[in-house]
Amino acid sequence: MSFPIEPFEPEDRLWRIRHAVLAFAMGFLAAGIAQVALGPDLSASEIFRVVVPTQTLVTIGAVVWMAALSADRRSELGLSAAPEDLTGLAVGAGLQVALSLVIALVVTLLNFEAPEQEIVTAADEAIGALDRALVVLGAGLLAPAAEELLFRGILLRVLLRRYGSRWAVYGSSAVFAAVHFFDPNAVLAIPVLYVVGIVLARQAIKTGRLGRPFLTHAGFNLLSVLALFIVEAEGALG
Repeated sequence: MSFPIEPFEPEDRLWRIRHAVLAFAMGFLAAGIAQVALGPDLSASEIFRVVVPTQTLVTIGAVVWMAALSADRRSELGLSAAPEDLTGLAVGAGLQVALSLVIALVVTLLNFEAPEQEIVTAADEAIGALDRALVVLGAGLLAPAAEELLFRGILLRVLLRRYGSRWAVYGSSAVFAAVHFFDPNAVLAIPVLYVVGIVLARQAIKTGRLGRPFLTHAGFNLLSVLALFIVEAEGALG
């Protein structure tokens, strides 16, 4: 006996929360399979050559697949950009500097050593031109693309239709920050990511496009990656 697979009902033309959950789960599962295949002791090269591209590209592919099933979904994603969206790179970099200073102040006042996220540790250990290029590609471009499609492309718009702009901004930002709990070392970064999510959500609502939040997200991540490379270079020279 065979059962026909109908993932979406014909009348279901707009995004639903389950679509975001499905895309996230597919990417997370694909990354898990890649990690199991590579073995328990992953190197920085393996993380950025295999795991990160696998997770982000599968997530992006899942969203593209679901969007292809409905013109209304494609339209609702806000997949467009304008020249003025390039200012997002500077906004993201400025946000990274400001929030990093806040974290440094909190760590100093509380007198404790902040745990470092696994992805940051892996990026810090990357050596060689190819690995560094893959860090930039994965953390600076692919990850922001996948996360903007999920959290500002799908989830924000679902919440916006159901609950209005205030709950959409705060709710999507809370989920965006919360998914980083999968890395136990990211606890200190959660409040920071919540603030970043609010900024990105407001940009998406204000412009109606994903171009601005994507470039802001990319600027935020790229400055962090650049700072890691500079610190590493200074350490090697010292």
